[in-house]
Amino acid sequence: MITLGTKTLNVSSMDENIEIVATHSDKWENETYKRKVNVFGIVRSWNLRCYEDNVDYNDSAFKYLQEQAKQGNVLSFVIDEDQINTSVYILGLSLSYSRSMMATNHREFSIIIQEA
Repeated sequence: MITLGTKTLNVSSMDENIEIVATHSDKWENETYKRKVNVFGIVRSWNLRCYEDNVDYNDSAFKYLQEQAKQGNVLSFVIDEDQINTSVYILGLSLSYSRSMMATNHREFSIIIQEA
């Protein structure tokens, strides 16, 4: 089970990305050029592809997430009962529609989140 804020998501696939935050500096040591790396830490982000079936737009997770993103709120992000339990920012939302989806209140959407 995956929750983001107050919504439980139907996730069809998910990618976790880890960016290493570091600086590089050039050094001359023992008559040899060296490129030193100073690692500060990591930034984790996730790309989730989700869907909703038979959910009115006003009650949809997509609408809720859009409102949270607009306000710049930090949300809780929990995967499988605390396997991952962290706070995140929403960095991007994408909603896909087709004619048949609109008739059945079926939505497919993507979310990009980053650890706060």
